[in-house]
Amino acid sequence: ASMQNQINKFSDDVGGAISDRILTEAEIRIIKNDLNDLKTQKDVIYQSYYTIYNNVNLDTIHKSGLSGAWNSYESSYNLLVNTINNLTADSDITDNERKTYEEAIAKYQKNYSELERQIQRCLDNISTKKVNALETSVNNKISTIDQKADSISLKVEEVEKTTVTNGNNINNLTTRMN
Repeated sequence: ASMQNQINKFSDDVGGAISDRILTEAEIRIIKNDLNDLKTQKDVIYQSYYTIYNNVNLDTIHKSGLSGAWNSYESSYNLLVNTINNLTADSDITDNERKTYEEAIAKYQKNYSELERQIQRCLDNISTKKVNALETSVNNKISTIDQKADSISLKVEEVEKTTVTNGNNINNLTTRMN
């Protein structure tokens, strides 16, 4: 499942479980399993983040934006985990716990979306830099080919002139001999 689907499932499971203000053992197990799934997804996201952040083609501005988005995401993830652990510590849900959860999940979703946006911006930046480098390389090779073609054309012109001159000299010699 996609990360956004995983977040939505988690939000739906927790929201449904706390709606009646009482958590059953089964609901707590489901929430804990969903939380483990979010942890697994976070680890996958971190690997993408790490790979992109350390890409030699990523510029400093995008790297900074990505780092800030990761830090905000990780902070909101930790807040969400702590909130869920508090929720599941007992079976009674207070209004304050419910409100704290709603704020934590909203912040988490917002920061995840921002991280996703920053990752895409960074991938675009890396791709653009690679394309530009390739374009420069191709243009340099074309320039080298053009220079060599110009040099060949000059040599052909010299050979043609020499041939015409030699042809004229042969004609002159032939005329003199006659």
